[in-house]
Amino acid sequence: MFWSATNRGHVLYESRLELDRLWLADYAPEVVRIAAQPMWLCGSDGKIMRRHVAQYVVGSHPCPGAGSSGPVIS
Repeated sequence: MFWSATNRGHVLYESRLELDRLWLADYAPEVVRIAAQPMWLCGSDGKIMRRHVAQYVVGSHPCPGAGSSGPVIS
């Protein structure tokens, strides 16, 4: 478990690569929230139904002059 200053709590991770991503997100000043494996992404690919679990969703403040800034899914 990683203690996130952004969340003021723990965030789960499964690999060193995910831990590195958490460190980057936690130190980024525009990040206001980090959620680990928050949802399933599901969709049809022709006749096949595909699904994927996002590892993290990182919420950020809108950046002035850069259009809308929503969650980043990685």
